[in-house]
Amino acid sequence: MFIYIFQHNKLLYIRGPLGLLRYNVPSGIDICKYRSMVYISGQKAAHPLVAMSHRIVCQKMKGLEVGFSEIMIIAGMGWRVDKEDVLLKFTIGYSHIVHYLIPNDIEIVLLSKNLFKIFGSDLSRIQCIASELCKLRSSDVYKGKGIRRQAFKVVLKSSTKSKV
Repeated sequence: MFIYIFQHNKLLYIRGPLGLLRYNVPSGIDICKYRSMVYISGQKAAHPLVAMSHRIVCQKMKGLEVGFSEIMIIAGMGWRVDKEDVLLKFTIGYSHIVHYLIPNDIEIVLLSKNLFKIFGSDLSRIQCIASELCKLRSSDVYKGKGIRRQAFKVVLKSSTKSKV
């Protein structure tokens, strides 16, 4: 598997087996490619930007080689998700079905009726879509119902009702 990197003006293009990503290089940062190495440099005052650019470029290269995924859980009695081509249909306790259009660069796989996986090459894009899906029905603090990431730890509040 090969990762190809080329630069045009202040845009860095990274191509791999899973597609093409671009990174807008901040001002004050110089990126040069020599043989199979990429060098990122800048002034001493721009050291935090150099470190951030290095992490972002490495992350994009990893994403284009193996990809990133996020597993989402729908927790609630009778709640589920269905997929039709590029459309997700959520039955999440509202009086209507909630539709979500899947972007072209993202792949969503249904693992069960209340468990699905978001897969793509750009980590920030996957996290943004996972956040949008969580906002469709945010997690309830008392019962734990809602759409959430699998890695999210649920801490339930105790009820304030007095049991007499």
